[in-house]
Amino acid sequence: MNESDDELAAEAAAADLALAVRSLLGMTPRYPATVYGILGNLAETARGLDLLFDRLSCLLGAQLAAGRLGHDRDEPAGPAVAATRRSLLLARTSAQEMHRGSRQAQRSMNALHARCGFPDDGARSRGARDTEVSLIHSGTERGPGNPLSR
Repeated sequence: MNESDDELAAEAAAADLALAVRSLLGMTPRYPATVYGILGNLAETARGLDLLFDRLSCLLGAQLAAGRLGHDRDEPAGPAVAATRRSLLLARTSAQEMHRGSRQAQRSMNALHARCGFPDDGARSRGARDTEVSLIHSGTERGPGNPLSR
């Protein structure tokens, strides 16, 4: 794989990650074990994003120090790189929080399980599923209609 192929592959991998997140948004897990697994995978993804943001920041710093960066308006590249690196630091902090939050959520729900004999989703109306999703997104931890309270 040549350098150009590496660049294209890196962009494609980032696009695939964005697509995977969009796909997850379109799904409604039925079981706590599924939610637990998703949280674990999201925690690992957030940890990887933290490392990736750091790598990108270091790369820009090294490219600037080596004199390999220019500015479209013939201005010094340093201020734009500094602003980008500050933003990447914020992104790293967010990724670290996402990692910690996902892991904590996973630990918090460790004892939850689905009850046997609970009616199948197919027997419910679409409205009931919408209520479940809205309860999850509103932060309600327990209550009727919340799949995590099963």
